[in-house]
Amino acid sequence: MNVLFSIAFINPLDVRFFTDVSASGMKLGCILDASMNDCSADLIVEVYGPGDQLIGSTTIAVTSASDTFLGVISARRITRINIIDDGTIFGSQTLASISFGVPAVIRPIPTISQWGLIAMAGVLGIIGFMAISRRKAAIN
Repeated sequence: MNVLFSIAFINPLDVRFFTDVSASGMKLGCILDASMNDCSADLIVEVYGPGDQLIGSTTIAVTSASDTFLGVISARRITRINIIDDGTIFGSQTLASISFGVPAVIRPIPTISQWGLIAMAGVLGIIGFMAISRRKAAIN
């Protein structure tokens, strides 16, 4: 996983990936002006794949606390993420951090099917019946 450090940007921010990236996490916020007043705004985040094909987009609310987290995961390769101010503020937006990379492979956990559970119950029932039968035979 790679991590970029905090940056302030003026509309828009275009983050390009030149390696295989299929997941990204971002902490976003806003700064209204140099006096560091509180602010809140909506940012539009667009995710692009190969050939500048739009994979998806969303609008997220951010504040001056820079505590809004946005996670993105895609089955396709991510080549670019574009972050745009919706025009509600005239300051700068902050990207507190962005992490990116290829997520770990999630392996399925083997489970037993309903028929497997019925078969296992039957086998355990037969073993239990045999154990009880042997005990009764040993007592008599």
